[in-house]
Amino acid sequence: MPTSRLTKVLYQAVVVDVFSNPSQLSEKQKNILKGKVANTDYTSKMPRNSIAAVILDSDGTAILDSQSVILYPFFSGHLSMPIKPGERVFVMYENAQSPDKSVGNGVLGYWITRVPANIDIDDINYTCMERTPPIVTKTDNMNAFEGTTPEGIPSFPNGPGSVEQQIFKNKSGFDDIVMSAYAFRNAADTPEDWEAKVDQASPLTAAEFTGEPIPRYSKTCSDLCIQGSNNTLIALTEDPATRKAGSSESGSIDGAGTIDIVAGRGFGALNAVVPITNTRDYDETDKKVDVATKTEGEIDFITDLSRVYVSMKASPDTDFGLIYSHTTATAAVEVPSIVIKSDEIRLVARETGSVRLVKEGGLCEISMLADNTIAMDASKIYLGHNGFITGGLEGQPVMRGELLEAALHDLANAINAAVGGAANAFGLPLLTAGAAATAITLFKADVTSALSETVFVK
Repeated sequence: MPTSRLTKVLYQAVVVDVFSNPSQLSEKQKNILKGKVANTDYTSKMPRNSIAAVILDSDGTAILDSQSVILYPFFSGHLSMPIKPGERVFVMYENAQSPDKSVGNGVLGYWITRVPANIDIDDINYTCMERTPPIVTKTDNMNAFEGTTPEGIPSFPNGPGSVEQQIFKNKSGFDDIVMSAYAFRNAADTPEDWEAKVDQASPLTAAEFTGEPIPRYSKTCSDLCIQGSNNTLIALTEDPATRKAGSSESGSIDGAGTIDIVAGRGFGALNAVVPITNTRDYDETDKKVDVATKTEGEIDFITDLSRVYVSMKASPDTDFGLIYSHTTATAAVEVPSIVIKSDEIRLVARETGSVRLVKEGGLCEISMLADNTIAMDASKIYLGHNGFITGGLEGQPVMRGELLEAALHDLANAINAAVGGAANAFGLPLLTAGAAATAITLFKADVTSALSETVFVK
């Protein structure tokens, strides 16, 4: 029976460049790329989110004389993972021996995801794996390391140890990557300007990257979370208040499944991130264990900037600190809920469409229709005041215009009829007391009838 020659299937690689949209590359740029990668056939047919990367040997240093290769994304376009030049990825080949033959065409690997790092190095925004072990920690042998920086300032070294352990033979290898990468090309330049030259790119002015401190998120063991690189999160989780109030006897909090979509965590006093400026001159999260707080990045319904919250069971009014002036608007407790919160919220329908807010179980709706009509109906509508005011009055009912008009016309007609038959030459009154009383009584009744029974104002 023949024995398998397969040995290693999972590799690590340093990302040299990322091609979010290869169709933007000009023929000149593709030719430049062909001069830099081994498997040149793929420069003209690679899909979106492909990368150029240098495969690392088992000792963590670059192999193939640091020549990069095109790698396709392992996942289809339905799930596109974030990655940036200079970060490290896991790579898989269909044939475990393929990396030994990577120079030349026809050999293709697939990058899977960024390699996780230690808790004091891993960063959702940008992770420098070469800080392992962290070189910002002062040691007696610090001077033996290449690319070290003053204590406490995060840097981007060429490797985690002595000179013999450097990733690239050229100690400025990582600087060359980020200063020439297509993904980090200057935002002020057009894509056609890029020629892979040093100083045509920068993390500070990158078209596809913004370096900033991002609070870390701690999910529970049963959650599924998707995070972007710039403080965006989708968490398939449970309502936290319901979870905390779960029955200790049954150990169950049935029906509290929640989808939390949030952009902008960490702006409260308790969940804020601690920033620190790195050697590339932008702020990142200070990940030192003695600096980071246990509550960093935790959900805060009050201070988080923008959120869409969809829950099977939640207490939205309590969670979001909502208070209503209407006497019957009591807080909802542990019910199916959807909450949208931000500074500015827009609901937009196209010209031929409509926006409709409808409450089931009765006539209660607001409709913005295609003919530019706003239709509002309910058993009672309060404008500017919700509920009873001093003296038990239910606000001020609005006046129905046509009924008021009819009442005024009736009063005018009554006065005209009485005055028109008077004999002023004999000194008699223009209007008798009885006729005036009758007209006034009818007018009062008509005005009362003109008051709305459903719409009230402050």
